[in-house]
Amino acid sequence: MRLAAILGACAVLLSACAGASTGNADLIPSGGAAGRMGPGYCYSVPSNPNDRLQWDRLCNPKH
Repeated sequence: MRLAAILGACAVLLSACAGASTGNADLIPSGGAAGRMGPGYCYSVPSNPNDRLQWDRLCNPKH
């Protein structure tokens, strides 16, 4: 029972830190904005030219 309480406390502490950002606001963390678009979003260029600017910003943030 004591072990379960310790593990539960650790899980709460880790989940509290999961959303904290310590880096530059211009950088997208792993699974960040592009992650919301679904798996494989950055592996192919959108066929609609109007979507390419957003795709480039999400998938190539250093450009």
